[in-house]
Formats: sequence, structure tokens, C-alpha cells
Amino acid sequence: MEIFENICRTCGNDCLEALNIYEDSAMVLDKKLPISDIISACLPANAALTALNKDDDYPKQICRICVKKLAIIYEFNNKWLTANNEFNVALKFEQRRKRGRQSQT
Repeated sequence: MEIFENICRTCGNDCLEALNIYEDSAMVLDKKLPISDIISACLPANAALTALNKDDDYPKQICRICVKKLAIIYEFNNKWLTANNEFNVALKFEQRRKRGRQSQT
């Protein structure tokens, strides 16, 4: 919609140097990813009501400040998930090791 032409979808501020959520990409974790994918990855799992839809009437832009914040959130989420997966592997290994010890006694 024209009323949202220069409005950032994430902060609601008027922005002169906006990026298109559906057409532009941003660098995160040394990869160039579509901004819409980054936003979707950062939304809570129960965000069906606020999910991105290219055909909705909401703003299609995001300001550069929000892109930077979005990249930080994406990187944090990625680090957390990676660490969590590593902890899960370590815990499973430890559980197997303990079971192995118990079966030997």
C-alpha cells in the first residue's frame, strides 16, 4: 500500500534508505540470505498471525538499522542452536558411556 511506501516493517519508522524485504538480501554468518528468510527464521514458532506474506498490505521495506539488528538476532539464534546441538551430542555420548560402565559391573 502506498501509505506504507517508506515505512519499515519491523520498527514502523519512516526510512529513506530502505531495503525490500522480498527482493533484497543481507550478509549474515558470511552468507548472503534473502531478508524475508532471515525474518522468518527469527520469528517465534507461534508467529503464524504475523508471518510474512508477499501479497499482504503491510510494508515491504526494512530500514538498515533493523537489518543490522536482524542479523544480530539471526546470528545469536544460530549460535544457540549450534551449541544446543553440541550439548545434546555430548549428553547422549555421556549417557551411553554410563550405560556401558553399568553393564560391565
